[in-house]
Amino acid sequence: MEDLLLENPVRFRPLNGEEWPEVPLWTDADWAQWLREHNHYSYLRHWTEEEIHQYLTIDRYAYGLGFGTTPDQPYADRTWFYNPTPVAVPFHASKTPNILFGGAAGGSKSYSLRYDAYRHCFAVPRFSAIIMRRTFEELERNHLSDVRSEEKKFNAFFGKEIVQFVGGRHEVLFDCHGPGNESRITFGHCQNVGDEEKYLGPAYDAFYPDEMATFEKKQIIGIAGRLRTAKRGIIARMAGGSNPGGAHTLWLKRWFIDKDEEGIRLEENPKYLASRYGFLPAMLYDNPYYMDPDGTYTNYEERLFAYDPERRRQLLLGDWTALAGQFFPEFSTTKHVEDIIIPPGCKIERWIDWGYDPHYGVCYWVAVFPNGRLYVFYEWRFNGATSRQKLVASEVAKKIRQITVDEVLPMVKSNRISKSIADPSMWSGDGHSGEDYAETFRNNKVPLTQADNDRVMGWGRLRHWFRNAPDGYPWLLCHSRCVTAIRTIPGLVRDDSDPDDVNTNGEDHPADAWRYGVMARPTPTVMKASSPIILAGTPAALLKSIQPIISRPLGMVS
Repeated sequence: MEDLLLENPVRFRPLNGEEWPEVPLWTDADWAQWLREHNHYSYLRHWTEEEIHQYLTIDRYAYGLGFGTTPDQPYADRTWFYNPTPVAVPFHASKTPNILFGGAAGGSKSYSLRYDAYRHCFAVPRFSAIIMRRTFEELERNHLSDVRSEEKKFNAFFGKEIVQFVGGRHEVLFDCHGPGNESRITFGHCQNVGDEEKYLGPAYDAFYPDEMATFEKKQIIGIAGRLRTAKRGIIARMAGGSNPGGAHTLWLKRWFIDKDEEGIRLEENPKYLASRYGFLPAMLYDNPYYMDPDGTYTNYEERLFAYDPERRRQLLLGDWTALAGQFFPEFSTTKHVEDIIIPPGCKIERWIDWGYDPHYGVCYWVAVFPNGRLYVFYEWRFNGATSRQKLVASEVAKKIRQITVDEVLPMVKSNRISKSIADPSMWSGDGHSGEDYAETFRNNKVPLTQADNDRVMGWGRLRHWFRNAPDGYPWLLCHSRCVTAIRTIPGLVRDDSDPDDVNTNGEDHPADAWRYGVMARPTPTVMKASSPIILAGTPAALLKSIQPIISRPLGMVS
């Protein structure tokens, strides 16, 4: 899409003359012209005449915020404090309990979130909402500074103090429903993990996390757990806005955009329903307020194009697959994930990262092919915040042995594990702390070898294993059943304070286990030319199907 934008840049032709008037001065004809101009670009939303008529005559008023001197005063004669842009109408109209709005920069996310809360507070007695940003500085810059001026405008219209901003509590009170029926909006921030605990007392009818990708998932889930309402006609709703980017982007993509119901139920939330989550995209070009008078978006575009390619795709195009600061750009599902048969005689290893609560642990079973290739083919995830049953060390060891004996070894026609490389935290290290986890595992017939925990060296080794061997396929491959590794490793991003390490706020547990494993092996160097891996659809596979078997292959697609 970026190529399309460069080849055919946006320029909306004004109705009359060379320049567009300021948006507050637009007539219905200007709005209709601007929406029709979208239809000249394949990468923008197209608007039918029926949709344009619906917006001009109904939607911008039905989902706006305006007041008249009488209840039946015509829309055009009322005083309007807010009319949504066309792209914001579905956000206000949606009844989905969990909504992610936005994507690209400049889509009017923060403004729409705040006025959605205003609309409900004016309309519903005792309505309670919370709007959040990650830091107080962001909260002040994007909301509180505007709230102070909006308070004055509301009160000037009504001729009395009907809206009150309580600065010490960062709350806005709406005294428009009679004594004891005040509605309120709380403005909060969660800079540090645990700060969300300050907001877990009252219940909320609506939760508006602004720039959701900057929050820890735990923070969002924690406050969303306070959403409940007994008000007739009101659905308790989390309605957040966000650009993609950062260590917390992938869970938003998974829950709100991809809606991976089966995987989320298995790994994170057994009650997750895809139908209760939705994504409403918004781009810069959906917001006329940032358009230049000549109908282009040049002033905003040139600033966004100055970013690195990944961040540019996030902010300009709302691309949720672009990861700024991605730690392992070498790893991709199309390149490293293959379902192949493991030939007899391979050594089998286990790679283990320990976890209990809130972080999960994971164990991988890995085949070492005679030509030096590593094949991660089985995954078991245990414990963690969402696990229904927490297993202690002895139970984890017994389960790993049971999976090994009953499932893994029969699958590969082997009778033993060559070694198990494990998380160094499983050793006490001082010799005076009683039985540590490593000893518990050994007592349960899962002997462990302590991993080298050099993080920088380990990540460098893993990068080497992600590269191609002489036969054109990566030194390290992964089976598609290893879903947690496949989901999390591409989403790891760099630590801002140490670019040679990963940001540990992301899910780095599978990557840690893989790092332990490759640190226990020599760096791959030369592959035996007589031992190729044969994959479906390749010339080698076709040749093998029509010729006698001359030598045993290392693997075939099942």
